[in-house]
Amino acid sequence: MRFMLPEKDPEAVCRMVAEKIRGHELHRHLSLNTENGRIIARVRRLGTSTMVFDTRRVNGGLEIRLQKQKIALAHRPFLREFEGRFCEVVRSMGGDVLES
Repeated sequence: MRFMLPEKDPEAVCRMVAEKIRGHELHRHLSLNTENGRIIARVRRLGTSTMVFDTRRVNGGLEIRLQKQKIALAHRPFLREFEGRFCEVVRSMGGDVLES
């Protein structure tokens, strides 16, 4: 997964995503943090899944690229659905989903 967002600050992106999913069941189980310029997404429910995204400022925006992931066995059947919803959130923030 690779995205481009107009927002340049990874911490601001985490806050914006959290706001976009507020009220959705996923909000209770998803945590977003930044660490050394990376965005770390963790889903905790019947196990823990972790996705690590590298970030890079380019052309007045922020490129976000999935670097690695560890998906809990209970979450694997729902991975494509999660990715699809994540792409919807990115688009609703004015971002683009790019070819990986």
